[in-house]
Amino acid sequence: MMDNVDWLEAAIVADRVALKRRRNFETARDRTAKNSAELKTLQIKVFVSDWLPLISDDLLALFATKISVTVISD
Repeated sequence: MMDNVDWLEAAIVADRVALKRRRNFETARDRTAKNSAELKTLQIKVFVSDWLPLISDDLLALFATKISVTVISD
């Protein structure tokens, strides 16, 4: 009977360790995705600010709308 208890305790500990590793991986993956999205947003802002003086207000509004849709969909 003692072997069954030891086996069960070992299985519970292994499950907790696996869950912790999975959470750590998911957190790292989410952080990476967030950093990537922020970098894309930063790159787009720099690009727009470089060309801002050359773009009319109407075209700029349309352009900004397209950028927002593109960034959100990534």
